[in-house]
Amino acid sequence: MTEPPEERELSFDQRLGEAELPEDTVDICMRGDLVAVYHGLQQRIAAIPDPPAGSGSLAGNGAKIELQQQLEAVASAMRRSTQTFRLRALGKKPFGEFLLEHPPRPADRRDMMAGYNVDTMGPALLRRCVVDPVVTAQQWDKLESVLSTGEWSKLDKAAQVLNFSEVNVPF
Repeated sequence: MTEPPEERELSFDQRLGEAELPEDTVDICMRGDLVAVYHGLQQRIAAIPDPPAGSGSLAGNGAKIELQQQLEAVASAMRRSTQTFRLRALGKKPFGEFLLEHPPRPADRRDMMAGYNVDTMGPALLRRCVVDPVVTAQQWDKLESVLSTGEWSKLDKAAQVLNFSEVNVPF
């Protein structure tokens, strides 16, 4: 039996040379209307009683199978309509410079507690952190009108976590 090669400890310079900024992805279904259709089909399927065990009866199974096929078609449409956004942290120095572009308003208590303008920083940070897809200013404007507050918050939270939090090694 062959022993695996011994791993050598990397030097700080080697680790630094391999360093990359943290990234995360957020999936957003651009067809939020399909979620209601999906849940409605799930409820209709659940409402169809299963035939008694051992009865050999297929009563109701045709309707259930048809609804399950519709459910799969809706799920497929949702997958096709889902956009994955890849976000990358700015790095300590660029992030500090970015925050200077959004100074706290002296009369705003929330700003003063946060240390930055809470109304302008989040949207600007998100625009800077999304690296894929490349989104134009016009597309950002349209996104703001077609995404729910909850979906927008998912993206915003990911950008803030990348820049305000540490990287948690999963082992």
